[in-house]
Amino acid sequence: MKRIAERTLMRNANRLYRKVDAEGLKALGLNLESLRMNIAKLESWQDQQPYAKYQLANLGGRITVDKKRLEAVKHRQKKAAEAAAAPGGVTIKTGGEGSSWAMVTFAEKPEREILNALREAGFHWGHGSWTGTAEKLPAEVRVLIVTNEHERGQ
Repeated sequence: MKRIAERTLMRNANRLYRKVDAEGLKALGLNLESLRMNIAKLESWQDQQPYAKYQLANLGGRITVDKKRLEAVKHRQKKAAEAAAAPGGVTIKTGGEGSSWAMVTFAEKPEREILNALREAGFHWGHGSWTGTAEKLPAEVRVLIVTNEHERGQ
């Protein structure tokens, strides 16, 4: 939100400067005459406004990256919540019939032995889950689900 507000301010300042709106710029906390003096010092004819196009483009890029990062964090949190509600604090999703992959998500960071077992089985970490071949799913992970179901009386 802070970067979006900053971009809005920059766009408004450029728009008001092009219109030569001294009062509008003053409302944004900018002075038309000091902006003119600063812009006159610039060597590039392209930068004839308070904020250059590259500044707006760079800020827009950072905003896009922030939005994508936020979506990724929300997705990981959703997967972790699903795992917390599952038996043993673990969810295992497979590709179904004809597919050999499995995706393992833990609600909490598991013990070192479990992580090592997943790595040895060829699983890799990415996007909040461990992914690998379903047939190679370590017994240490399977035990977590079976043990918890037994404790619940299922």
